[in-house]
Amino acid sequence: MTIEQSTLVSRRRSRPWTVRAISLLLLLQAAGYVALSIYLLLPFDWAATAEHDFATMPSQQIDALYISIILIPAAVPVVLSAIGFLFLFRAGWLLAMAMQGATLLGCLLLYFDTRPLAIFPVMLYCIVMAFYLNSSDVRIAFYGEAVGHEP
Repeated sequence: MTIEQSTLVSRRRSRPWTVRAISLLLLLQAAGYVALSIYLLLPFDWAATAEHDFATMPSQQIDALYISIILIPAAVPVVLSAIGFLFLFRAGWLLAMAMQGATLLGCLLLYFDTRPLAIFPVMLYCIVMAFYLNSSDVRIAFYGEAVGHEP
């Protein structure tokens, strides 16, 4: 192994502060998904509405249910991607990007259907995370110096 290759390997295995920050932000995102879902679902009396048909439920309750169906299952892979990201597994980066895209897709489907206000902060956070996941420091940490543009 040449000196250049050994410095690339050692550089790749070092965790810059951006990778640690993104791991923390991914954990915060998963906690936010669960907290937002609980916040939206708590005020409703589900026992009273259980005897009613789904079509007669209030629209706020249906929106809260849809948002929770999207966000709560998405929290588990986001936690897994944060763990993978912390240990510099490339699958962690890939899972983090896939979850940002899947969450954005789910929020866009809700936006075109019912436009609940709770999805706007989720969409903004996913967009910022997608840009942050593609920053040069993060890409160098996972792929080394070979991230540049090809001539």
